[in-house]
Amino acid sequence: MVGKKGMAEQGSSGLFFPSGKKGFELQFHWIFVIIAGALILAFFFSVANKQRNLSQEKLQLTLATDIENIFTGAIVSRGTAQKLPVPPQGIAFECTEGCECKFKIANAGKDFGDKSMFSPALLQGQDIVVWSLELKLPYRVTNFLYLTNPNIKYYFVYNEQSKSLLEQLTKSIPPLIEYEKITIDQISSVKYEDYQDTRFVLLDVEPTTLDYSFKQESASAVKITPTAVQFYTKDGQTLEPGGYLSYAGLPSLYAAIFSEDETMYKCGLKTAFRKLSYVSKLYAERAAELENESVNAGKTWCTYGAPTTGDVCQSTASIIGLLCKQHENAKQLADKLDDTLITELSTTKEQLDSANRNFLQQSCPEIF
Repeated sequence: MVGKKGMAEQGSSGLFFPSGKKGFELQFHWIFVIIAGALILAFFFSVANKQRNLSQEKLQLTLATDIENIFTGAIVSRGTAQKLPVPPQGIAFECTEGCECKFKIANAGKDFGDKSMFSPALLQGQDIVVWSLELKLPYRVTNFLYLTNPNIKYYFVYNEQSKSLLEQLTKSIPPLIEYEKITIDQISSVKYEDYQDTRFVLLDVEPTTLDYSFKQESASAVKITPTAVQFYTKDGQTLEPGGYLSYAGLPSLYAAIFSEDETMYKCGLKTAFRKLSYVSKLYAERAAELENESVNAGKTWCTYGAPTTGDVCQSTASIIGLLCKQHENAKQLADKLDDTLITELSTTKEQLDSANRNFLQQSCPEIF
């Protein structure tokens, strides 16, 4: 209400303002103060929130770098298994069809780089089990790194005919990794337990319908035959097959067992074959040098197939020819997996191993 001149009037806020022009200016002043104060508070809240997010991102990146260093150290320690603490956020693993593979802690990601790593999509809640195993063809090419934790349940499913394969696989698995052996007749009676994921490893047996308790729960399978592996995804209570993929020795079978899917499996193998292409060429060059040294030392019978001039892989003779063949096959496999070429690698491996032993028997220097 408007009072007499010089009197104050009460505003809707309960404050008293002088009436007239001065009262209007004072009201505008207070409105301006309130708005300015709100903007200042909003600014500081925004800065604080951004600072908090930046601090979290820095922490996540630091954790990811530390984990990367741990993986690098673990992959060098071939043949060993160890437990590693997992960050509260867990560690996520993924590979695209173009083989862009990375692991992530929240929003901070790191590429696999030149490491062949095989893991479920997410590891969280319990310590990670990290196991490293070398791939030899027949010399060491690289180390495979397998990751899992007790939240993943593994069932090795076998029949009478695949018992030997069962023993071959399970005798090398470290005690830190828990698994259970069941027959094919028992698979349909296995009920879902409180695990993040369940992986059935089918040893040359066909999958059957899973128990009803798995209908809404996570489960997957990989089938291993004498010549190939095949990944299965769950659809309701059934396991739907993917394509067949070849493998190169026991380490790549474990790669299939611990991989989230066939994409991660393929990418890990391609990384290994890329290294094989490089290493086999180095061994071919080493063989040429050994031949020159042997001839100079009077051991003229120590011939490795070195060409007289030019690139070492101009030769197709003796052990150098085998190494160069391995080099070319691996180079193609690093770009695209091919069953025929992978099968040839196994044959070449045996031939190289035999040739290397022959040099030792002839009192010639071994290549590897």
